[in-house]
Amino acid sequence: MQRCDCYHPPCHVRYIWHAFAFNFMKKVLLILSFVFIESVANSQSDTISDNGFIIPKNLDECILGLDSIFTQNAKDKLKTLDIDTVKYISGIFIMNEWLGADSSRLKKYFKNLKLRYEYEMEYFIELSYYKYLTTGNYNISVQLNDYTIYQDSIDNLRHKQCESNELKDSLNDVYIPKDLTDSYVQLNRLLSDSLKSEIKNKTQNYHYSLGLWIRNNWGLWNCSRLYYFFKSNNINHPDDMSSLVLRGYKYFLNDTIYTIQELLKSTKQVDPIIECEESIIFRPPHCPYTRKFNKFIRRKKIDNFEVSNFTMIK
Repeated sequence: MQRCDCYHPPCHVRYIWHAFAFNFMKKVLLILSFVFIESVANSQSDTISDNGFIIPKNLDECILGLDSIFTQNAKDKLKTLDIDTVKYISGIFIMNEWLGADSSRLKKYFKNLKLRYEYEMEYFIELSYYKYLTTGNYNISVQLNDYTIYQDSIDNLRHKQCESNELKDSLNDVYIPKDLTDSYVQLNRLLSDSLKSEIKNKTQNYHYSLGLWIRNNWGLWNCSRLYYFFKSNNINHPDDMSSLVLRGYKYFLNDTIYTIQELLKSTKQVDPIIECEESIIFRPPHCPYTRKFNKFIRRKKIDNFEVSNFTMIK
């Protein structure tokens, strides 16, 4: 019989090797499972809404989706409208499902068509379906092109206005502070002693009073030099800008001056709100939309919608 010269490692070495290989494969399988689950979750958020509605990938699928969700009553009501009234439509709840998530493939589709906001996307979906019901042709390329040209012209005009406003030390005859410290000096000049004492000694929320005045009059919505001061410090929203002014001013009145970086680190982004009846500026009514939306989620049908007197489409 032929002798085998092959080397056979001892049993304990083979055991260690098998255990290592087993644990290694276990880790690989866990990683692959995690990657698979994550990819499935991401694909679902792209194609399926939180409430289980399939998200269309283009306008053609929107038409099919609305046609299956609209009852005959809703279709008949839509057909009676004038085309200029379509922009005033509200209460088409399926739009929340289709466009609510930033990962929505439909939202990405419309962004490729140069639409930036959900209300614009909703309008062109509703307009195309209106045209489908009334004419059988839902092509909206002409209206979409006219709209994007108009928006581009508005953007260009705003850009030129921003370039001009950034260089001005006043807008509409109101002096614009150049930075935080300058804003404290101006508030000291503008406010009464009683209000300054209140800001200094009390915990109060001025977002919808003094904060509103700051946002509107110091050009935080209109590219003022104070706006650009905040932008250069990575503060991008006027609400956050006015909030920082007010918080910093409170410290200023208490003989402490923080830089903008110190303010961001040492204080919360949201002003504390006094929890008393007098501090409530607006109490929203019970919204009927909640009940109607829940009904839509249960039935998956739209039997009616509203036509308001307000629109953001120009």
